[in-house]
Amino acid sequence: MVDDPITLARGHSRNHRGGEHYLADHLSSVQLTAAEFAKWLHFRRSDGRGAEIASLVAGLIAIFHDAAKASEAFQRYLAAIDAGTTPVRTIHAGPSAVASWEWVLLAMMGARQGVSKAVASLHAERAFSLYEVLLPVEGHHAGLGAASTCVQRLEGLRTSPEAAEAAVAALRFLKATGLLPTRLPFFPPLEGTRRDMFIRMVSSAAFDADRLDTENHFRPHAKGLRSNWMSIREVAERFGQNQQELLARVEPMVQEGRVSRVVADARVELHRNAVDAAGEAGLYRMEAPTGSGKTRAYMAFASQCVLDHGFRRIIIALPFTSIIDQTAQTLKEILEAGGSPLAVLEHHSTADLGDDEWQGRTAYRLAEENWDAPVVITTFVQLFESLLANRPGRMRKLHNMARSVIVLDEVQALPVGLLDTTMDVLHSLVEDCGCIVLFSTATQPPYEAKMPSLRGMPVREITKRPHHLTKELRRVRYDLLGTPSVPLTVGDIAGMTLQRPQSLVVTNTRRDATAIFDIMADQPGKVESLYYLSSSLCPAHRKQVIATVAACLDAKAPIHLVSTQVIEAGVDLDFPWGARAFGPLGSIVQTAGRVNRNGMLKEAGNPVLGTLAVFHLEGGKLPPGEYTQAANILLRLLPNAPRLVGRDGEDMGLDLSDPDFMRRYYGALIEFGTDARGIQDLRRKLDFSEVAERYRLIPDDQVAVCIDWEGRGHAALAKLLKESSRVAFRQCQQYIVQIPLSKKQDVLDAGLADDTACGIMRWAGGYDGRLGILL
Repeated sequence: MVDDPITLARGHSRNHRGGEHYLADHLSSVQLTAAEFAKWLHFRRSDGRGAEIASLVAGLIAIFHDAAKASEAFQRYLAAIDAGTTPVRTIHAGPSAVASWEWVLLAMMGARQGVSKAVASLHAERAFSLYEVLLPVEGHHAGLGAASTCVQRLEGLRTSPEAAEAAVAALRFLKATGLLPTRLPFFPPLEGTRRDMFIRMVSSAAFDADRLDTENHFRPHAKGLRSNWMSIREVAERFGQNQQELLARVEPMVQEGRVSRVVADARVELHRNAVDAAGEAGLYRMEAPTGSGKTRAYMAFASQCVLDHGFRRIIIALPFTSIIDQTAQTLKEILEAGGSPLAVLEHHSTADLGDDEWQGRTAYRLAEENWDAPVVITTFVQLFESLLANRPGRMRKLHNMARSVIVLDEVQALPVGLLDTTMDVLHSLVEDCGCIVLFSTATQPPYEAKMPSLRGMPVREITKRPHHLTKELRRVRYDLLGTPSVPLTVGDIAGMTLQRPQSLVVTNTRRDATAIFDIMADQPGKVESLYYLSSSLCPAHRKQVIATVAACLDAKAPIHLVSTQVIEAGVDLDFPWGARAFGPLGSIVQTAGRVNRNGMLKEAGNPVLGTLAVFHLEGGKLPPGEYTQAANILLRLLPNAPRLVGRDGEDMGLDLSDPDFMRRYYGALIEFGTDARGIQDLRRKLDFSEVAERYRLIPDDQVAVCIDWEGRGHAALAKLLKESSRVAFRQCQQYIVQIPLSKKQDVLDAGLADDTACGIMRWAGGYDGRLGILL
């Protein structure tokens, strides 16, 4: 090092032991770690240097990200914190970006003095490392911004004496410590949306390395907690052993009558298909009907890929938290039995309580930050909104997705209007990050044929006989009742439902479900066996209802359930008969999965199909947007829908689960537009903040209220307000109901709820023990 006092600049205030964290040590450590993280990002290039370039750029971001902390103003800021006095707020991210900008342009031009704005604009698109470095350095706290205004923002900072002084100090510090690179590596930028993805991934590597080094200074014990996870290879071996033990029990289970021969054979066949299909990075598809052992099959596939090809982790994403609970519990019972190290990270909270919140962290909570765990189970929302996020807290995990097996279960649930962006990102994960992406569902949408980003990309089918499996495991027939011009009334639906001892009715909206429930509740002697399920009930209440209904079904006791779409996935209930309001095909088929689910219906000792009545409801409403579009497409295709034919040639009704029919339906749905929000153009323009704003799987138009259900909800909210921890948030989630944002002010004005500091309102209005929140 040069004998210059600036080399002793500190990167952070002292830790609880009084230990110093010198800036040179911090930047060096972050550079090495970021480069190591980025080595998995091989972003294919003709010269074969993709991983080398990714590591180099991630290292450059790391070197510059905190360099302006060397300024006298920031050193005074740290001294004030150590002394316990009030520090003067001092910026460093923007000036650090200014320093990197000047270095890039000077190195590019071979000049020894500042470069004008005109020259900067002239060369902005030619310099590979300009936006690739500037945007992450500038946004490593506040988030990645837009490239179109980046130079303008930095020019504005250069007019500030404080920022200009900090930028000069940054370059002086880097030169004095020997950290300043001697030359600019010049590479042509990637084209189109691949450049967007490259910047996201190298930013993630640098952001995570920065947070981990800072954590090691302030909370050195956390490093040990982060290592308290099972290796991915042990996970794969344990699952494989458990699966072999299960297969050995199949024949005894058949002999004992616990599972039918047809179901047992189908599950064994799918398992063998999955293991045989294990391969290298690419796009895979597993088409398997409900009851075929799909979850275990895709886990067997992923485990074999780990053992044969060295993938780093398994990521399973699903559309609904209700499915996640069930899948995570199954895998934890298999992998974490007997006091084993942690193996499964269940991450499906979209709440971000802040990057600097430490209270109550465990190895599990720490792993949520960057997904450094062997198996991650999450939601589509968490996975894809993280991939398209611009905030460092959510982006940290991205680099750990590289070289992973990513399973998308119930993939047909992805929003059609976002498919262009979603599929393009998946394409990049395969081609540029060495991932396997597996589409898993009962019937596959024709993504590879319809989506431009997937055309020409080979898709490997895991299920060797998908049509055979669908036929063998068919459990339901569909009866169409009424027409749009001659619909059924709520009284008609209530009457036919109550005629049966056990029945299920599913509607498109809460209003329709409540109307049917009210008529049924007025019938003498029916209230005790009648239950209601919708998002008006808080999660803890819904779980109690589901448990009660399941117990009645098992006991063959009378039970009638009126529900909205909340029952359509991840709810393991088995009704002998069901009715579903006409809507999207995917929703109808999901409801059918709650009818004769286990294939145990029999007449005269012979297996028979269950029945799902699909009805048009007088005055029935459909949620707007894609939901209504999907229902209209099904209505148009219905005249050509296939029909089931019995063994004696009799007509047994519609066959809405036919794979070819469902493929035609999803193909027509995709034609309606797959980039409705213009996100792909924003990605090509590197407008990260606007992309994050527009890419929302769930519209941000609701507000959370906490229900004091059974006297526990408000106590959980009080704990959250006191602790502000993720653990407390998870507990509070069990008592939260979402209401329209448009009604928030009316609710507050009427005294039905109080606002709180965490953004969750405390509900003081009515809550019915059967129908939930009254609003």
